[in-house]
Amino acid sequence: MRAAEAGFTLIEMLVVVSILGLSLMVVPAITGGIGGSRLRAASDSMIAVLRETRAEALRRDGPADFVLSMSGESYATSWRASKQQLPGAVTKVEIVPPALADAKGLVLIRFQPDGRATPAQIMLFSGDRRVVIGVDWLTGRVRQDD
Repeated sequence: MRAAEAGFTLIEMLVVVSILGLSLMVVPAITGGIGGSRLRAASDSMIAVLRETRAEALRRDGPADFVLSMSGESYATSWRASKQQLPGAVTKVEIVPPALADAKGLVLIRFQPDGRATPAQIMLFSGDRRVVIGVDWLTGRVRQDD
């Protein structure tokens, strides 16, 4: 009898190549999901602050402002001293209508005590993904549209 030769059989090589091919298909789906999750977390955080601002206007029976800095990629409220930075996952921010942004790149969304608000859509981008946050003018309702 001959001693076994060192090396791989054709079937072993095909199995290894198949496993590598499957892993290359799965990895982009996993990493793409992480970016989408981060964008969703950023939009959820902004929505929570917008809703808190609306609730504050109703509670105080006076206007409350949400201010978005397009250049500094941060946002704040008129009733809270702290400012929040948008996470690094957000690569671009757009506002509709664009006329809401002043010369300094500040966008003011005002919530009135009767429920009305400045109508706006805030679009957050992460690569090719986009999340749209809408503020209704009549009710001040804040919603997320995908």
